[in-house]
Amino acid sequence: RRTMMFHAIDIADSIVTLHGKDNYITNLMLNKLVYFAYADSLANGIQLFDDHIEAWRYGPVERTVFNAYRDYGKVAVREPSGEGIVSEASLSIAHSVWKRYGFMTAIDLMNYSHRDGSAWKSAYVPQANIEITNDMILASRDGKDTPPRADTLAASINDVRTKWKGALDMLADI
Repeated sequence: RRTMMFHAIDIADSIVTLHGKDNYITNLMLNKLVYFAYADSLANGIQLFDDHIEAWRYGPVERTVFNAYRDYGKVAVREPSGEGIVSEASLSIAHSVWKRYGFMTAIDLMNYSHRDGSAWKSAYVPQANIEITNDMILASRDGKDTPPRADTLAASINDVRTKWKGALDMLADI
């Protein structure tokens, strides 16, 4: 297995750099995207970083990423933390993970990380924050399965936007 010279925060900052201004990315969503970037790369024989990913209540979390963006809470992250190093290589990884998972909402990503066959599902113990190891990820479906577009909150929102143009905008003013 080949190891890349990144830290999880490099990938997080790169995702925000590329997609934060035009998309609603929360800390929860960002941690899932960093995890799936890691799982996808690991499935292809590349370990992106040495940072530990843990199984928290709402899915996989890398503590440095969580702490760097924790003050945002549920508010959209628009600017990178500045703690990571954004490079052409990390931007390429961010672009790739966004293409595969970026259509999903934070809730969709959480549900997907909790699905049967996921590494989180095999690691999670309430309030224990157990590390999700490379062996757990490689034994799971993470990085191998393609996330479904159907039956996601994102798909439902798009259906509403298509069928009832302007309805969501009207509701936002209430």
